[in-house]
Amino acid sequence: MAARAGVNDSTHHPLAVATFDYNNDGWQDIYLAHDKVEGNILFRNNGDGTFTDVSAAAHADLHFNCMGIAVGDYDNNGYLDLYVTNTAEGNGLLRNNGDGTFTELADSLGLAVNRVCWGANFFDVDNDGDLDLFVSVSGGPPDRYNVLFQNNGDGTFTRTSGNGLDADTSASFGNAIGDFNNDGYPDIAVLNTTPFTLWENSGGMNRWFKLELQGTASNREGVGSRIEVFAGGQHFIRTVHCGLSYLSQNSMVETIGVGSAAVVDSVIIHWPSGIRDVLRQVPTHHQIQVVEGQTLGIGDAPPASREFVLEQNYPNPFNPTTNLRFRIPRFHRGGLDFGFVRLEIYDVSGKIIRTLVSERLAPGNYEVQWDGTDEAGREVPAGIYFYRLKVGNNLSRARKMVLLK
Repeated sequence: MAARAGVNDSTHHPLAVATFDYNNDGWQDIYLAHDKVEGNILFRNNGDGTFTDVSAAAHADLHFNCMGIAVGDYDNNGYLDLYVTNTAEGNGLLRNNGDGTFTELADSLGLAVNRVCWGANFFDVDNDGDLDLFVSVSGGPPDRYNVLFQNNGDGTFTRTSGNGLDADTSASFGNAIGDFNNDGYPDIAVLNTTPFTLWENSGGMNRWFKLELQGTASNREGVGSRIEVFAGGQHFIRTVHCGLSYLSQNSMVETIGVGSAAVVDSVIIHWPSGIRDVLRQVPTHHQIQVVEGQTLGIGDAPPASREFVLEQNYPNPFNPTTNLRFRIPRFHRGGLDFGFVRLEIYDVSGKIIRTLVSERLAPGNYEVQWDGTDEAGREVPAGIYFYRLKVGNNLSRARKMVLLK
């Protein structure tokens, strides 16, 4: 599979990997961080199941003794940046320029550290709406201690002191972020050679909300989802990842700081499947679970959305045909845009297999049948498939079905 996809890396020594959408085209790309100064690789997702090595052209081919990777949009320009840990020669910060290239800025921003570093994480330690940076250190002259860099909100960072973290001289490796005591401020767990440490965030006055994503057409944890936040005049993104830092996993509940904003104007969740969920007037100091394709907003939904129904297919599992029923709203309020309807079948990779409906439909109940074939009339293999119904620009639902052979 790796060779066919163009991501075979058998001649190198990868020590960390990150999947992220570096060019905002909706496809997850791959970044491999190599040990032994072999040159890191950025694989661009071509959207057809294959990848292209764009490391040199993107200026992302750092030649380090790489250990860990952090991913996040530290400068809030809408594009994801990379922080890569290294030995005493210094870590790297690859700022995403938004044009398919990166610029290395660790030295100029004072983020090199110049010790043997392992795990790293971008996270909003003070909930002010920009991402700070924590780095685990195992050694290096003249001493060792973990480092927290606070984002100044202008593209620069300040190395913090006096917070206890700089007094931790244990040899540290992985680190993970999560709010273990549910106070709304993210805490830090650090793996050491001595017993691990758990650093409790003392919090502050800034406000926050939490998102727990549950995928349906996408993976269950929503990994790869892009979260757009509009609050208090700010616009920034957060993303859902697995396996970042070094041998670590952050909490899958996203804690999102919004500064002094009492209410979040809107949150847009872009799922890997292409489904988009929109939340409006989100209260702060709350945790919200969002199920893919089933959320229009917070609070009472307009009457139109209550009439929007996508039923479970029947029979399910099925072979060779199944029926899909849905209901188009009869009226609307609140400026919802109804009319044009699409009903599509996806495979587990998110590829569209078949479009069953693509037209304007009057309000009412409908039923269509799928015979287990693709657009060319070829039978598709047995397995799990998803079907998504979209009406206008506002309403979307998705469900899962199983084809047997």
